[in-house]
Order: sequence, then structure tokens, then C-alpha cells
Amino acid sequence: MVKFSDHYTIDGRDETAIADPMPLIPHMATTLEDNTTATGAGSPRGVGHGRLRYKRAFIAVNNPDSNDELRMMTFHSGDRVSHLTISHDGGLTTATNVDIGIYLSNGTAHDGALVDVDLFDSAADMSTAALDRDEAYTAGALTGLDRGRPLWEAMQTGDGTDTVDPNVEYDICVTFTTNPTGTLNLVMEAYYHSGD
Repeated sequence: MVKFSDHYTIDGRDETAIADPMPLIPHMATTLEDNTTATGAGSPRGVGHGRLRYKRAFIAVNNPDSNDELRMMTFHSGDRVSHLTISHDGGLTTATNVDIGIYLSNGTAHDGALVDVDLFDSAADMSTAALDRDEAYTAGALTGLDRGRPLWEAMQTGDGTDTVDPNVEYDICVTFTTNPTGTLNLVMEAYYHSGD
């Protein structure tokens, strides 16, 4: 018996609805007894042959206020993020929590509306102890099974409502939930496939 992963679908979608009865989507077979066939020559490069890319963003903030947004980095809705980490120097003199989520970019203004404030991390403890590459991708609504999915599709796990790629850009933001004191130096790093 041969079964096929999402690498062999036409569009690389891993949440395509299953038709019942046939035909079955190769990677979504309802039973192991059903024979399936590959439906395409190969999935988009974002799944099968994309270049692994890296982004880094640095920001320093002094005495941030509750609800302050730190716009860290921008991704296209079709980008496939697999790792997201934060590091900081422990420069705050009082502990605080932050959310890490998604806002619309709104072009070069980067002042778009909130989409999901804590998609990646909810109430992350930013105590006075320094952090080095603390995992942020799966600390909120997402799990390990969401790694590498197109961003718009992974967002359905949280507050996202799109059913097709909206072809927009999103900003990943750190949002303070309290009013700490001190100066914080923060680095965010991401590994992703852009699919181009």
C-alpha cells in the first residue's frame, strides 16, 4: 500500500477538505485501506524545495507602557514560519508579561489592525532574568503541528478567519500587558520558507 504526504498535492495545502466518498486527498485518507494517488507533480517550493530564510529584529524600549506594540518583523501571508524565538538582556527592573501576535502591516505605514494579539505567545513572562532564544512559536495558540504551514492557514488555529490566502502582509508584534520600568534590549529571530 502506498500513501502520499502533502508534498504530492497540487497546492501543498494540509487542511484541504476530504470528499466523502472518493476522491480522497492523498495525505488525508480516511482509512488505510483506500488506495490513493498523487494529484500533482509536487507541491509549491514553500513545502518541498523552498529556501530556508532567516530574519532578525532588534529593539530597545525604555519604561514601556501597557498595550505598547513593538512591531518586530513582517511576513507575507503565504510565508511558512517554522521557528520563532525571543532573546533579551533582562534590563527591566520590574517583571512584566507580553503577548506575541499578528497585526496587519498596512503597507509601509505598519499601522494595520490587530488580527491575533497572542497567536505565538500569551502572557510571556519577561522577568528581570535574561532570555536566550526562548521558544515563542508554540507558546500561544499554535502547536508543533502548525510549524511550516502558510501563515494565514496557521492563524486559523487562533483568531484567523481566512479560508484562502488573502495575499497580504502581517507584522509580528510584541505587546506589553503591564507597565514595567527599566530599559529592555530585545531580539526576535525567525526561520521560514517564503515559497518563492
